[in-house]
Amino acid sequence: MADDARPAAEPMLAIAGEGVPTGREWVHEVKWDGMRLLADVHDGAVRLLSRSGRDVTDTFPELRSLCRVADDVLLDGEVIALRDGAPSFAALADRMHVRDRGRAERLAATRPVTFMVFDVLRVAGTGVTHLPWTDRRRLLEALDLDGLHCQVPQVHDDGAALFEATRESGLEGVVSKRRSAPYLPGRRSGDWVKSAHRLTVSAVVGADSNQVFIFPGSSPQSFVDYIDALGQRTFHT
Repeated sequence: MADDARPAAEPMLAIAGEGVPTGREWVHEVKWDGMRLLADVHDGAVRLLSRSGRDVTDTFPELRSLCRVADDVLLDGEVIALRDGAPSFAALADRMHVRDRGRAERLAATRPVTFMVFDVLRVAGTGVTHLPWTDRRRLLEALDLDGLHCQVPQVHDDGAALFEATRESGLEGVVSKRRSAPYLPGRRSGDWVKSAHRLTVSAVVGADSNQVFIFPGSSPQSFVDYIDALGQRTFHT
């Protein structure tokens, strides 16, 4: 097997832009308000990794169905939770730190997440990070992800129009990607540019002697419930 057949499970990151890039070399996607996730499918098993490399497989049991996608594939995307039909990070917060398998199964049945898959790093055991975005996108669209709590989000040629549409819809913003760009695991690259709306949100801010933390929500009780779900006193944001 080639050295790049199983690339390091580190996501490529976008830089913050001062405006949405223009030109034919760019394609544009919705910036989701969720949790970055890599899904490693190998030998009939699924392993889910957060952006920091933490194993969160047990947290999202509904995504175990990804084992039916292919024998050996590595997917990159954002896991989101919907509330009133729109992505809600506060709703996702009820899921993202659950470690008890029984509780995770119950939440998966009543408040399932959706994995918005926007890239693929490995197909059939072969690393494809060196390929341009256009080729990786074709490989991604060829995978059958329907009915697996997954979606492959649409891409758009007109970034300015998408930016305005996301603003009107209350979404987080836009990520623009250079069509010719390879995937650079673990690196922040100007080939991906994020343009976020400046939104005002309600949040609870708390602290102890060692940590400062911010919880998106409207009440102190929401914050207490979130800490309870963590099973620990503090967390990082």
